[in-house]
Amino acid sequence: MLPPFLPKSARIAADGRAIDSLASISDFEAEATSSKRNTPMKKYVAAALLVAAFATPALAEQYYVAYDGKRCERMSHKPPEKMNVLDVYKNKHAADKAMEKFEQCRKG
Repeated sequence: MLPPFLPKSARIAADGRAIDSLASISDFEAEATSSKRNTPMKKYVAAALLVAAFATPALAEQYYVAYDGKRCERMSHKPPEKMNVLDVYKNKHAADKAMEKFEQCRKG
């Protein structure tokens, strides 16, 4: 805030308009402060969106239904080469339901 003892010629707002009273000085400061507050908030929102955009693919997990000649298994990682991959699913529930339908998985 500008001191009240400054001459009127020194009381000029940032945009070049002359300030007539102390009340208008506080109005100008309020405008400047509120715009400064919005900028960091926008930065935080933008940063959060970027983090979410990069983290979302990492959360996507695939489930494999694989058969090794003796039994079927649902795996969250890629099965070893000795196992036959019957199919790949986006969630655990879909993989479990599919295991019920495969003939190899229904054996004993």
